[in-house]
Amino acid sequence: MSAGADAAESTRTAASQHAKTTTTTAKPATAAAAAPPQAKTEFIHVTHGTPTSNGVTNTTPGGGLMPPQTVAKSRSGLTRDFIAKQSPTSNAVAMIASLPGVVYGGNDPLGTNDDQQGLTIRGLNQQEIGYLFEGIPAAAPVYLLPYTSASSDNENIESVTLTQGSPDTKSPLYNAVGGEMSVKMRDPSRKMGGNVNLSYGSFSLRREFVRFDTGEIGHTGIRGFVSFSDRTADEWRGVGATKRYHVDMKFLKEWGDGNRASLVFAYNDAQQYYLRAPTKAQWNQYGVNFNYNDTPGGSTPANYYGFEENRMKKITMGAPVNVKLAKGLTLDVTPYFTYSWGYDNGASTLSRNGSYFGSQPAGTLQNTGAQTGSSILAGSIDTYTLAYSGINAALSWTKGHNTLTGGAWYSYFDQSEPQSYQAANGDGTPSGQWGSNAILTQNGQVLSTYNIHLIQQTNALFINDTYRALHDRLTLTAGFKEVMVTRSANQQHAGGNLRNRAECCRAAAAVHGQL
Repeated sequence: MSAGADAAESTRTAASQHAKTTTTTAKPATAAAAAPPQAKTEFIHVTHGTPTSNGVTNTTPGGGLMPPQTVAKSRSGLTRDFIAKQSPTSNAVAMIASLPGVVYGGNDPLGTNDDQQGLTIRGLNQQEIGYLFEGIPAAAPVYLLPYTSASSDNENIESVTLTQGSPDTKSPLYNAVGGEMSVKMRDPSRKMGGNVNLSYGSFSLRREFVRFDTGEIGHTGIRGFVSFSDRTADEWRGVGATKRYHVDMKFLKEWGDGNRASLVFAYNDAQQYYLRAPTKAQWNQYGVNFNYNDTPGGSTPANYYGFEENRMKKITMGAPVNVKLAKGLTLDVTPYFTYSWGYDNGASTLSRNGSYFGSQPAGTLQNTGAQTGSSILAGSIDTYTLAYSGINAALSWTKGHNTLTGGAWYSYFDQSEPQSYQAANGDGTPSGQWGSNAILTQNGQVLSTYNIHLIQQTNALFINDTYRALHDRLTLTAGFKEVMVTRSANQQHAGGNLRNRAECCRAAAAVHGQL
C-alpha cells in the first residue's frame, strides 16, 4: 500500500495511457482579408508512460529487467519499473537472481535476512564479486560479504547494475574477479513531497516506511531526502524474530553542464538469529520446526536459540563529486567512510577449574553468576568493530573518438574483535549479548579465545582507454590496474601473542570490444 507523491514525478505532466494530439491553426488577421489562405502550422505533443509515486514509469524495456546497455562488457540490470514490484523486505542480492549467470539461494522466503545467503555468478561466489553502493565499496574488506540490506531501502533504489565478468578498471575493488554489482539511489525530488509504504504479511511481518523530500532548499540548488523504515518478522522456521531499523539520506547539488556533488548517508541496525542447518533425516522428521532448541536447559543447553543471536549496526557515508574541469576533461572523486559494530554469539560449556587462557591455565573462573557446578554454561560473546575509509579519484580526457582515464584509490581498514564469555542466567538463558559482565580468570583477566586487531591498507593505480568508431557502433576498451595490499594482524592474547604482516599485489588487465 502506498501513499504520497514523489516530487520527481510531480514535475512531469501526468501521462495518459493514450497519446494526446493538440493541433493549432494560424488564422488571417481579419475576416475581410483577400490574401490567399496561409499554410497551417501543426504542433503535436505526445506523452507516454504512467509515472507513479514510487518512481515507476513503465518505460524501461522488459518491465525494468532490460535497461539499454552501451558498454563493451557483459552487463545487465534492474530499474525502478522492476524494483518497485518486488517485496520491500527484499535486498539487492535477492533481486538480481533473475539476471543471466546468477544463482542465488536465501534462507528466508521473506528476504528479511541477508546474513545466511548464497550468491554465485558464473560459478564464482559472493566473496569474489565486487559490491558498490553509490560508488562506495560497501562490503567490508577481508570478509567481502555483501550485506546489501544495510545499504538502502528498496523504495530508494533507482537501479541495480550487474557486470558479469571483469569490473570497471576505475572501480574501488580488488576482489571483483567474478563480476561487479552497483546500486544507485534515486535522486531527491525537485519539489517538496513524500512517500509512505506499509507492509504486512505472513510470519508476523510488519514494516513501515516513510520518506520526505525537501525539494529545492531556497535558491541554493540543493535538494535532498530523508527516509526511515522499521521492520519485524518471525524466523520462517523455529522460533525467534528479526528486526531492522534503517535510515537513508541523500542531498544533491547540480550546476552547469553535468556537474554534480552529493552527500549520501545510510544507517542500519539489524538483529536476527542464526538458523541451524538440518540433515535430510531431521528435515523429513521436523520440517520447518527444526532449529535450535525453543526452551533453555535440557540435555543440550548450549543449543538454546537465544545464544544464536547476532546483531550488526552499520553507518555508510560518501560524497561523490563529478566535475567538468574543461572541454573534454572531467574529474570524479568519491571519499567515503563506513563503520560497523555488533556481535556474533553462540554458547559453550566451560570447566570451572580446567579452562585455559591462551597457553596458560586460567585457574578457578570468576564472575560465573549463580552457577555453582564444575561446568559453566556461558554465552560466547564475539564483539567487533570495523572501520574502513578511503578515496577514489579518476581523471578522464575525451578527444575525438578516444577517452583516456587514469586515477588512484586508497583505502584504510581497521578491525578489532575481542572475544569473551558471559555466564548464563540460572534458568539457562543468556544474561547479556555484549559481554558487559565477562567471565574472568583467577588473576582477574577477561577469559577469551582470541583478541584480534587487524589493519589493512590498499593502494591502487589504474589506467583505461576507450575508443569509439562507426558512429559509436564499435567500442574498444583496454585497461590496466595494479593493487597493492598491506595487511597487519595482531593476536592480543596473553600467552599466545602473534604478529603477522603480509604484503601482496594484484595486477589486472582487461580488453573488451563491442560491435
